[in-house]
Amino acid sequence: MDIMIQTSIINGIVQDMPRLATNSVNGFISLLLLVVLGVVGYAIARVFGAILRWALKNLEVEKKLKELHLHDALFGFTLTGIGVLLLEIWIFLIFLGIGAEVSGVRFLVDISTTSLNYVSGNLISGIVILVTALLIGDYITDRIKRSKLNFANPIAVVIKVFIAYNALVIALPVLIPQADTTLLVTSATLALGAVFFALGLGMAISIGLGTKDMVKSIAKKKQHKIEKIL
Repeated sequence: MDIMIQTSIINGIVQDMPRLATNSVNGFISLLLLVVLGVVGYAIARVFGAILRWALKNLEVEKKLKELHLHDALFGFTLTGIGVLLLEIWIFLIFLGIGAEVSGVRFLVDISTTSLNYVSGNLISGIVILVTALLIGDYITDRIKRSKLNFANPIAVVIKVFIAYNALVIALPVLIPQADTTLLVTSATLALGAVFFALGLGMAISIGLGTKDMVKSIAKKKQHKIEKIL
């Protein structure tokens, strides 16, 4: 009986060997295709990234931003660098999805498709909002700082923070669809209220001191007339 069972098991293994070998070969080929397409996608992404970088350099985008004093608006990042990175990620995800589809790796197909949709929609839209707001905020604040307004620097800082914070509140739900911005909005309201109160108090004190000095100066000049009247 035992011999019959062992013989049956051996026969089953022998019969399954061609199928196992075929599956192994198919799996290896699928993995190889996935790797090859991934490498090709990465290479093509780098090529298109270099083309975009070259095009933006010829258009003198960074030079024009520097002339407008906006080169430091993105916290160390450059507009060219951000654009090139987004393009490279987008192209790589396309090829990764193709490789996953050809290889039949379903979970990777789902991941690449979801990632591609996110980059094409949410990520690019959110970054565009943030970059635009930072550039506009930096442009406005630079003009305020160069003006002859009283308290120009504090006012410029408040406006820049206000614009950046509102951009974050708008962009965060786009970048992270499940994000709750209620706390951000409340914090921003309280913070801005405190800042404007401090600025108003500072201006009032400054005006008061200025008026006091002006009255004192006038009184000193007219002291002899006042003494005659008295």
